[in-house]
Amino acid sequence: MKKSFHSHLFVFLISLFLLNALSFSSQEDERYFDTAQLRSDRVQLAILHPSLASIRSLIALKREGLLSIDNLLIIGIYHEKQLTNYRASKKYIQKKLI
Repeated sequence: MKKSFHSHLFVFLISLFLLNALSFSSQEDERYFDTAQLRSDRVQLAILHPSLASIRSLIALKREGLLSIDNLLIIGIYHEKQLTNYRASKKYIQKKLI
């Protein structure tokens, strides 16, 4: 019985590991600075941790007139092994056509 428990536990832990690895690899490899022009007429604002709440906060600042730059380009920066899933941020931006 002990052997069965340990084998089930091992399979469970491997499954968790694989699911976790798949969630990391499913995030798109979008590397803006690898292809960006060196000089641009746009004002570039890089934000760390571009979560949905951060994006909504920036939109609220713009709506209230506190961030009034017409040619603003916001670049979200995150580490590829970060646990946060930014799909919701990307979906929100695509939906709002920002």
